[in-house]
Amino acid sequence: MSEDTQDQSNTNISVGYDLAGDTSHLFQSKSIDSPSNLVGKVVNSTKRAKFCLDCGYDLRGILTRRCPECGKYFNPNDFNTYAVTPRDAKETKWVLQRPWFLPLLVIGVPTLLYFMLLSAILSIDPNKNAFYPTLEVIFYIAMIISPLWHIAVFIVVMRCIAIRYNFQTRFLIMIATGSLLSSVIYVTSGFSGYSAILALITIVAYAVATIIAEGYSSLWE
Repeated sequence: MSEDTQDQSNTNISVGYDLAGDTSHLFQSKSIDSPSNLVGKVVNSTKRAKFCLDCGYDLRGILTRRCPECGKYFNPNDFNTYAVTPRDAKETKWVLQRPWFLPLLVIGVPTLLYFMLLSAILSIDPNKNAFYPTLEVIFYIAMIISPLWHIAVFIVVMRCIAIRYNFQTRFLIMIATGSLLSSVIYVTSGFSGYSAILALITIVAYAVATIIAEGYSSLWE
């Protein structure tokens, strides 16, 4: 074959595009689970074990993207939608079936920290008009940890229950919990100025947690 004939064979006749130096096909990958390849084929065709997050059913070899046992959706390309061992599936199910447990920690622990703080304030030495040394340490620790705990723990809670609730429900849960905690702090302390500030910090912390949680919710579902 002559050089001119070979050059012509490397050219797309319909559009006149030179294919000789085209290497784009080397960087294109096609998933075996893409919609165009799902007709008549097993969705979960790999040998890697996948178990349903809700019921622990073995998802290998099924023809759909829903668990045949409980109907829960999963994506074989997204490891966040399935478990790799039955034990992981069982532990995840335990967390998801008890969504009241972590919110209880969100309400209980910061409240305990606040009462530690309140105790420190009420335990000021009247003669020296200063904190007792040990209670002063407790005071500063509680003041620093409380807002940070609100943000960190509630984001963990959101990670655990995001798969159960839609955006509107999760948002209402966060606002209601933050408002309830703020109200309890404000009322039990006799409507003091400091408690109002702490309640405001609580509401702001939950608002920040809402923004962060919703911003990354697509990675959790």
